[in-house]
Amino acid sequence: MSNTSSRRRYTVEILEEKKTAVVVYIKKTKITDLIVKLLSSMYRVYEVTYHDPLQLPHTDLAVFVNVDVHDLDALARSKKQIFFLFFNVGLFSSFATWCKQHLTAYKLVHIGISSRPPSELLSFIIFKTPTPYVFDYAAGQDHKALHKKNSPPMQLSFKTMLVWLLATLLIANGIFYVTFGFYMYSLFNFSKRMPTSTEKLTTLIAQLKQLNIMTIRLSAIPRNTLFWLPGQGYVFAVLDTGNALVSLADDGLGFAKQYSSIVGLISKRNKTIEEQRELTLRLEDSNKEITELLASVDKAITAIKRVDIYFFRDKQKETLRRLLEIRDHATTLKTIQPHIASLMGKDGQRKYVVLFMNNMELRPGGGFIGSIGIIEFDRLSLSAFRVYDVYSIDGQLKVHIDPPEAIRAYLNQPHWFLRDSNFSPDFTQNSETALRFLKRSVNWDGFDGVIGVTFSGVQSLLEAFPNLVIADYNETVTSDNFFIKAQTYSEKDFFSGSHNKRNFLQAVLNALQVRLQEGDYDNLILAGDIKRSLDEKRIVVWFADEPAQTVMKQNFWSGQLSPPQCTTIATCVADYLMVVDANLGVNKANFFVQRAIHLTTKIEDQHIVNNVSLTYKNDSPETTFPGGDYRNYLQVYVPAEVQIARVSIDGVKSSYSQSVDGPFRVVGVWFTVPVGQQRNVTILYNFTKTLEANPTYQLIVQKQIGSINNDFIYEFIPTQEYSVEYTNFPNLVQGDRFVYNTFLEKDRLLLIRLQSHENSQP
Repeated sequence: MSNTSSRRRYTVEILEEKKTAVVVYIKKTKITDLIVKLLSSMYRVYEVTYHDPLQLPHTDLAVFVNVDVHDLDALARSKKQIFFLFFNVGLFSSFATWCKQHLTAYKLVHIGISSRPPSELLSFIIFKTPTPYVFDYAAGQDHKALHKKNSPPMQLSFKTMLVWLLATLLIANGIFYVTFGFYMYSLFNFSKRMPTSTEKLTTLIAQLKQLNIMTIRLSAIPRNTLFWLPGQGYVFAVLDTGNALVSLADDGLGFAKQYSSIVGLISKRNKTIEEQRELTLRLEDSNKEITELLASVDKAITAIKRVDIYFFRDKQKETLRRLLEIRDHATTLKTIQPHIASLMGKDGQRKYVVLFMNNMELRPGGGFIGSIGIIEFDRLSLSAFRVYDVYSIDGQLKVHIDPPEAIRAYLNQPHWFLRDSNFSPDFTQNSETALRFLKRSVNWDGFDGVIGVTFSGVQSLLEAFPNLVIADYNETVTSDNFFIKAQTYSEKDFFSGSHNKRNFLQAVLNALQVRLQEGDYDNLILAGDIKRSLDEKRIVVWFADEPAQTVMKQNFWSGQLSPPQCTTIATCVADYLMVVDANLGVNKANFFVQRAIHLTTKIEDQHIVNNVSLTYKNDSPETTFPGGDYRNYLQVYVPAEVQIARVSIDGVKSSYSQSVDGPFRVVGVWFTVPVGQQRNVTILYNFTKTLEANPTYQLIVQKQIGSINNDFIYEFIPTQEYSVEYTNFPNLVQGDRFVYNTFLEKDRLLLIRLQSHENSQP
């Protein structure tokens, strides 16, 4: 048998099952036969003679021909399409209201006299009309589709064509400008109220992209027809700006999702070789994506600067501010990116100490150290994260270490322990001290860095993990209730060496790690919270790796003191202020304490004179824990070369201590703010150096680690000898002084360039 003859052919016939229909009538007629015939082309048809009670087969369509149906409730419950064809106008009228109230897929027709053949009329009614459909042909109101008039060919004159063309262009341009206006409104509303949620941001960007594409396509009409009108260039410049902003938002969202994958991989323990390779590749790709993101930002900045429209300037200024902020964040991330893999143990194990500092019991270095965490990374994997209660470590210290004098005098503590070790406002110094305590207490060493995390820092990070379930405690933790929950479990059945606090914190961290691995968090909120916590010193970092630590210093995340010095201006006066509290009342009163800083600078006899006014208000509801009297050892850091003229509390001269610590003079004051009261501490000091001609006054104001964002008011009072030529901060002129009112959420550098009157131009 040949190959050809051996081949078999298979013919497959696909039979599509027809839908079913039932035709119900009282008497069989030519009309019913015609209806059955018409339906048979598309349905498998059943015929039923009507009688009560009505029992219909399960079909897709039921056609009632001149039948007065009694069991309407059963009919209403059915899911069929239902057609009523009547020759009786009374039945037609009586069924009209009922059909409208109880049915959706129906046709109700009164068949009257028509010039059309019955087959054509019935075919039109059954197959070519929509549902619902109601019509009375007996009234002579024949459906317009049945009456097709043969109109003579339309003859369009040139004038008619011109009018039609102009109307079309007018409508098309109108559609463009309406779309353009809505697009601009959506874009600037998005820019002004940019959502922090990834889910909402994804939805809004998708909508903006669709509007952007539609507007750009429609813009081809006015670009080619209205180019001669004045002002059209501004419209298209704004459109180009919108296109650049939408492109930037889309790139930024993609970058955020990439980092979400990176965070998930980093937090996963015991990664496979494939996952390690994936993480390495994603980190490498993210470098390119940061560069592309920066290019998109620069493109958007260039586009928006081209737009010079009066009514647009406020929005332009705000959008530019946000773009510059995004560029700053992206540039910062680009400096960190090269160090991430090394810090995560790509080339070997990395081990870090985490100091959990309760800034509701504020100390100079951030807060009372209640727990210690040990984080270990190995080959880009989080290999361990253990939490220890600080008292279990302090209990193993076998040698005596002299404490700072304030701890000895006001805390009545003759020994120094790890829990009180962060008594310097400089985190680098505190890190070295903490590592020495760990070595002496439990013989732990070989650490690659120290991370200080305040209670406020943890609270802020929890915003990205809504409704965090702590299964071991049957609790749901949020950023709002974390303080109460943590305090409750840390103080419950407390004794020195108990593990309640450690166990609860460990459970919270474990739950966070699971959510990170599963991607069950908002990456935009998390990224923003981490950046803000670092900027606002809720989290501070010290790395043994010098290049990485240099990046931390450059971004002011290291918690180090900045010496008062001018590096670029010869005739410069370098001033400095840092207000440092130490709550030594053995309570969490800082949860209830408000602090405001008011600094006034004036010139007297060619010398700078400063007056620092500090207002403390204790809103603790009662003297019992966690609130209570605020027993505070205050230290104010100013330049070493100044002279302290007076220190007073509530206007009464007070005793104080002072010492020189490198470039700083430190003024120490001990006072108590009772529950429900407030205190005002004032320190007056002056510079001994005489001002030169046309000097620049530079003031560094540093925020204490862990301190709540305080009100900060700065006033500068010029004199007849010196006037203000320039400031680098926004200010209000109130009478004879310049006033700057802000929050001290991060370190500030203020510059005032002065003009000597004898050197000023007439």
